[in-house]
Amino acid sequence: MENLILMFFLIFGAALVLKTVRGIFKVAGTILIILCVYRFLSLYLM
Repeated sequence: MENLILMFFLIFGAALVLKTVRGIFKVAGTILIILCVYRFLSLYLM
């Protein structure tokens, strides 16, 4: 019974970490795209 609870917490923790990592990558990707667009526009407008 205790093994089942431990396994549940392990899976829940892994899912939480995966969600957080995905969120970080999403934010990082968005920032990267904004920076690329900004650089391209600044070069294009000059």
